[in-house]
Amino acid sequence: MMTNEMNELIRALAIEVTIHKGEEALYIPGHKKPTKAQLDRVRALKPQIIAELKRRETEKAAQEKAEKEQRIADIKAGKLTIKAHYHDGEYLSGYTVFGEEASLLEEIGIAKHVSGWGTCVDDKAIEALGKEFTYPEALEYVRPTLEAKEAKKAAAEAERAGKLEEAKRTGKPVEIRSWTAECNDPHEQCSLDIITEYAMPDGTIRTDREHTW
Repeated sequence: MMTNEMNELIRALAIEVTIHKGEEALYIPGHKKPTKAQLDRVRALKPQIIAELKRRETEKAAQEKAEKEQRIADIKAGKLTIKAHYHDGEYLSGYTVFGEEASLLEEIGIAKHVSGWGTCVDDKAIEALGKEFTYPEALEYVRPTLEAKEAKKAAAEAERAGKLEEAKRTGKPVEIRSWTAECNDPHEQCSLDIITEYAMPDGTIRTDREHTW
């Protein structure tokens, strides 16, 4: 009986849980006009109402998570078609995707998020795949690029391991790689720094930064 009354109060007054002065409290929207009897019952049932609303929130979040995971699984399996929509903007135009599709295409590198605009699909991918395609088709399209990146990464890791072994064997630092970057010291009058990574005899990696003038 109490459960029915509590659910009716939540529904009739659109009650929500909020935080007031660091404590959980109940909120009734201003457009609702509870009677004194309703307010008395809300106060009396406050702990139960809070517990019920939190239970509903947890249940809703779990359901939304499950639905999202299922949608991602369906997209990856090719059960759902990815549809790119053309967006004609003032400064940027192109094909956009949304939601889980956007995240998945960003992961494989054929879409990127543009702040204030959306997620834009690479023009060459659209030319090859069309405006509607499946995730497996997109994955197959980008497979050579992904494989090349993995091969490059594996080669770099093998080279680093070799340099570490050389440093350990010789007892001297061995240069791994060197590159330039913007100067990170506002007190130095230079625009570029030379950064060099060294494999050290103790198995660590040392990074040196040299300012240029």
